Amino acid sequence: MSDRAARPAIARLLTRVAFAPSAADVAFVRAHGFAAYVDRQLAWRSLDDDALSGNLERVLGTLACDRAALLACSNDPRRPQIEWRAAARARRSASRRQLYEVMVEFWSGWFGVPDGVDALLHDRDVVRAHALGRYADLMRASARSAAMLGRDRRRWLADLLGRYSRGATAGDTDIDEALRCFSGWTADPVGGGLRFVAAGHDYGAKRLFGTLLPAGGGVEDGDALIERLAAHPATARHVATRLVRRFVGDEPRDLVDLASFAFTASRGDIAETVRFVLGSAAFYESVGLDIELAARD
Repeated sequence: MSDRAARPAIARLLTRVAFAPSAADVAFVRAHGFAAYVDRQLAWRSLDDDALSGNLERVLGTLACDRAALLACSNDPRRPQIEWRAAARARRSASRRQLYEVMVEFWSGWFGVPDGVDALLHDRDVVRAHALGRYADLMRASARSAAMLGRDRRRWLADLLGRYSRGATAGDTDIDEALRCFSGWTADPVGGGLRFVAAGHDYGAKRLFGTLLPAGGGVEDGDALIERLAAHPATARHVATRLVRRFVGDEPRDLVDLASFAFTASRGDIAETVRFVLGSAAFYESVGLDIELAARD
C-alpha cells in the first residue's frame, strides 16, 4: 500500500482506539502494522508518561490528594472537579497511552458514578488502576470504594448484579442473597474505604445463581459473589457486547459470541478481550479496510 493510500486508512483505524493519535502513532502503524500498535498500547505501563503525569500533578494540586484532603477544599469545593476534568482532557490529548485512556473512559461510563469527591477517587483508584486488568479485580476494587459503599445498599447490589455485570435486571431473591453476602461491609468514616464489621455479617450459607456458598464465610462472601459474577456467561456477553459496540460501532452477533468466549477463556482479562476485538475482521471491515493491514506491508 502506498503512503498516500495508507495514511487515511491508518487514520481511520487510530481514530477508533485513540483520542488524539500522534504523528509518531501513524508512523509506528505504517512501519509495524496496526496489530503491533495494539499490542504496544495494551502494554500501557511500558509507555512512558512520567513527564505528563509530573506536569499535571505540579499544576493541578488536587490530583494526588486523599479523600480527607479533597473534602477539606471548603474554600473552593469545585476545585477538585475542575482540576480532575482538566487532567482528563490533557491525558486524552497528550498521553502516549491512548488506548488505555479510551478504556478509562469506557469503564467510567460503565459505572456512571455521580459527580463528587468519591466519583473522582473511584476514577483514579479503581478505574485507572484496573482499566486493562482483570474484570473481577476491577469489580472487587469498585465494591470496596467509598463511591459504592456510600450508596443505598440494595440499589448498589441491583446494579452490581445487573448493569455492572450480567446486563439483566436482578430479581429480588438474588438481591436478598447478595445483601447477606455483603452484610458487615461498611464505609470507613475517614478514608471511605471498606471497614468490615464481623458482628454485622450473616455467616449462614447463601445460594448464588443456583449454587451454594458454604456457611462460615466472612468478608470473603462478597468477594466470592464478585468472582461468580465475573465467571457468569451473561457477564461475558454483556462486557463483550459493550466492547464490540465501542470499537466496531455495531454488534455483529458472531463477533460478540467470539469476544464473549475470549473474555471467558482469559478469565476476564480485559486487555486480552480488547485485543481480540481489535484483531477481528469485523473491526477492520467497520472502517472499510481489509484485515491484511494488520501485518507489516
